[in-house]
Formats: sequence, structure tokens, C-alpha cells
Amino acid sequence: MQAAAVILAGDRTFDGPVTLTAGQAVTFDDVAVMASQASGHEVTRVTLDDEAWIADKVAAGTPEAMARMTLTTFRAARQGRFAGVDPLLARLLGREPRSVADQRMDANAA
Repeated sequence: MQAAAVILAGDRTFDGPVTLTAGQAVTFDDVAVMASQASGHEVTRVTLDDEAWIADKVAAGTPEAMARMTLTTFRAARQGRFAGVDPLLARLLGREPRSVADQRMDANAA
């Protein structure tokens, strides 16, 4: 939100989409390690077959169309589409963005 405000209120112009990322890409395996460390319990990443994942979501009450749309995020992650990093977010904020580990610690403290 802060970076969006800087972009909208600033004098700088951007040509096309703006890529805002943390300084380090984090995988679901990385998140499982962080969760394990924070909780003191082993957390493992489990990848389900796409159709099994859809079936589980639908059984839990998610409309199928919404489950299929959400699945595209996980497919993109498996394809490495979130692996890129760009320094623009840090430049806009004037500081390094908060890491997933920092956010996880904040959630545990709450």
C-alpha cells in the first residue's frame, strides 16, 4: 500500500506495469522451514494434484470457479513465476521491504 501511494502521489512516471517484489524470492519450501522454526514443530510442504486440490476446496464450500481461479496462483508458483526480484520496491519505500520471516514473527507475536 505504501509503495502504491508513492507511485500515485509522486512525480515519477512509469511506462507499463510496475513490478514490486521483495529483495529475495521465497518458495513454499522456504515458508515451511520458517513456520517450522517459528512453531517448534515440523511443517512440510505437500503438493496435491490440481484436481484433488480443486475437489478439496469445493468440498469445503468454495465455488468451483473460485477454486480454479485460486489454483492459477499455485500453478504460477510451481512454474517459477514469482522467482524474480526487483529493487524498485525498496527504492520507493526508502527501505528494504519486510520479509516473509518478519511477517511470520509478527503473526506469531499477535
